[in-house]
Amino acid sequence: MLMVARFLILDVWGALLSLLILTLGTFVLATGAGVDTGYCLYYGLMCLVNGIFDAILFLERAIHVKYPLFSRHAPAVFNAASGVFLICPIIELAAASLAAAIYIEASEQESRLLMPSLQQLDFGSVQEGEAHRPSEQFQAFTGRSYHL
Repeated sequence: MLMVARFLILDVWGALLSLLILTLGTFVLATGAGVDTGYCLYYGLMCLVNGIFDAILFLERAIHVKYPLFSRHAPAVFNAASGVFLICPIIELAAASLAAAIYIEASEQESRLLMPSLQQLDFGSVQEGEAHRPSEQFQAFTGRSYHL
């Protein structure tokens, strides 16, 4: 939606970057196995960088234009462009924070699934100087080593 609005206010470069971010956002969900955390991280970083650039663009627009950001005396296209330039960095920075939260949660979930034995250990119960005894099922490597 904002991509189309950016095309309408003749912010072609911003619209193309929004299209690129939208495309990367579809890759996050297009793997068929839920959320791809790698693409989610890239999506969040792209949203963050584009959000920072759009915030700078908004501040530059607010400082260097003929009219205030929203004015009755300004043309309707100017007010619409001001709204688009205001909403874009807000949505992009919110999307970056959401992508970061999803990535962190997915990474923690993956760690819990891959290392379930670490959740059962109580590290607070081991006293200083007291060694942790390995379980009886543990067997150290006893094979022969080779040098390459």
